[in-house]
Amino acid sequence: MYTESYRMRIAIIKISLYILLIFLTFALQFLLPPVLNVRPLLLIMVCVIISLFSGPYIGGFSGFICGLICDWISVYTTTYYTMILMLFCIAVGLVAEYSLRKTLLSAYFLAIIVLVVTQVLFVSAFLLLFRRADSWAYIYVTTPEILYSLALLPILYFPARTIYRRTLIKR
Repeated sequence: MYTESYRMRIAIIKISLYILLIFLTFALQFLLPPVLNVRPLLLIMVCVIISLFSGPYIGGFSGFICGLICDWISVYTTTYYTMILMLFCIAVGLVAEYSLRKTLLSAYFLAIIVLVVTQVLFVSAFLLLFRRADSWAYIYVTTPEILYSLALLPILYFPARTIYRRTLIKR
């Protein structure tokens, strides 16, 4: 029914819009005021949401891009976020493709898992191991970051859902 060139154009438009969403999220992450001296982790959530809607390939690409940006702005890491977000987004894309509905509740569920695992590993590996922080960092830094981020999840979910729905090609 649809030609291959039409499908390719829609895919290019979809990827371009997702990249635009990633860069707008990056700007929003620094425009929002800190709460309890922490900033939200919006880039991690946007790549998870993109993976929920677009599957493992575009999701892995978005995880790679968001990970590169997170590593670029981080003081402590060089390739941590790039690798972990790419792998998580591929896994999220596979799980979402075969067993999850693309709802706000699913987005919250996946975002909680990815945020908790990435931040607990980050604090354990980079802050506790190199003695840049103590175990209170879990309570005073990680928990407020995660809660602040989850409170802002709908701001990212609805634009990503709109991109998904507008570029959906029915079979």
